[in-house]
This record gives sequence, structure tokens and C-alpha cells, in this order.
Amino acid sequence: MKLFKSDKLSPLWQFSQKGNIFRLHFADDDILAGETRDPETKRVYFFSLDVKTGKVFLKNFVFENEDFWVGSENAGGKFIFLHRFAQPEMPMHKGIIALDAKSGEKIWENNELEYIFHNADGVYAIRQLFETTEISLLDFNSGKLIKKFSNEENSSVYELREKSTYEYFDAEFRYPESIPHHLIEKELKDKTVSGSAEAVIFAEKIIFNYHIKHEKFLDNVICIYDLDSGEKLYEETLNKDASYQVPDSFFIKGRYLICLREKNQIIAFKL
Repeated sequence: MKLFKSDKLSPLWQFSQKGNIFRLHFADDDILAGETRDPETKRVYFFSLDVKTGKVFLKNFVFENEDFWVGSENAGGKFIFLHRFAQPEMPMHKGIIALDAKSGEKIWENNELEYIFHNADGVYAIRQLFETTEISLLDFNSGKLIKKFSNEENSSVYELREKSTYEYFDAEFRYPESIPHHLIEKELKDKTVSGSAEAVIFAEKIIFNYHIKHEKFLDNVICIYDLDSGEKLYEETLNKDASYQVPDSFFIKGRYLICLREKNQIIAFKL
């Protein structure tokens, strides 16, 4: 189910690749990066694209012919940060790999440390020793050691991580929440809905999704309304015949609305 005309809001771009979406990250210059995983072939694929235009840099990218032995940690600057696993499908991470987000080239790798977070100072990394935890600061662009922190300094590093994470997400992102609004009530009137709608109000629009019941399944629908006119600008079923409510179906970064369609598609709008 879709509803868009030339005088209404329509997707800026759409993207999909092999596997199911597993993680999304943002590098600088509005580069959206992430990984998909194919549970049948046990393959991991990476991607990156320009959020502003939809231009694809990496698609179905396989790092060093790896399967489930590798995953993404985060992205920042020009890099996608990966980690290896000590064993496949086990939670223990191993090493830090910095890939160029546009080319997929490995710029540097550290096999001894694990990624914690990064900021303008560099990449903070950890090594768990027998009785102590060792935290280091690495140069962002080369991976070279800048500093090792004393045990007494570790708590301040973790506080910095919390502060950096909060400031980043608080400034850049908006996530849906339960917001009472007459346009939501208008949309849901006379419909059999499971749960409540979740919404974001931004750029004189309200964006929300809800789940319609039919038989034993749910359809996850997203709507965009103009707040001033009350006009519906866009409507689409993001997930059909879902067995349960699908969380985190959309979010906003800057002026861009990012929606997840089914398990392996991304659509974007400029608001």
C-alpha cells in the first residue's frame, strides 16, 4: 500500500541488498553505513551510501571473504569500524578494523584491543587483562597508540563515553514515541489496531506508524501528515503479515527520515 503523487511527499531514495538489515551507523558527511546478514548462507555484507542523494558507495561488500566471523562496531569520520569474533556467532569481540567507508579499503587494524567509542580525540579501546582492564587512546586515522590510561583514569573514560553518546544522539537524532494527536486519532478511527501509534513531530509534519490487525497477522503502516493543512502526504505499509509489532521502524537524522521496509530495505525522505 503506497500513496504518493507529484504534489505530495515521495521517497528521496530506496536501497536494498543481500541479507537482512542487522546494524546501521553514520559516518561523517552524511554517510549511512551498515551490515546485513544472511542467516542461510552465514554471510555478512556491508554497505554505505550518501543520505543526501542515495548514491551508493558500497553494496553487498564482503570483507576479506569473511562470513559470520566479522561484524560492524560503529562508524565515524571516513571509517566504518569492524570487529572480528573469537568464534562465529559468539558475543566476544576481537580487534578493531578501520575501513574506508567509501572504498571498503582497510586503512588500519589492531588485533590486541577492542573498540569502546570514538570522539574528536581518537578511538578509545580496551584490553581485558587477568586482573585489570587496560584502556588506550588510538589515533583516529592511523590506529597508532596515543595514550594508555591508568586504572584510576578508567572511570573518567567511561563517563566521557556516556557524555559523548548522549550529546551525539540528542543533537542528531529523533526517535518515535507515544504522542497524542488529533491527526493520529483521525487516521486510526474505525481501524482495528494493535498497540498504540508512535510518532515524531518535525518540520511542520507528524510522522507516525501503527499496526493493523488482520487474521493472525499485523501490517505496520507509516503515515506522514502536514500539521498546518491536516493533509496526508504519504502512506505505506512497511511490513506486511508480521507476526508481532515491528519496533524502531523509522527515525530522523538531521532533516532526513529513514524508514526500514520489511527486513532488507531502506527508504529515505528529506523533510
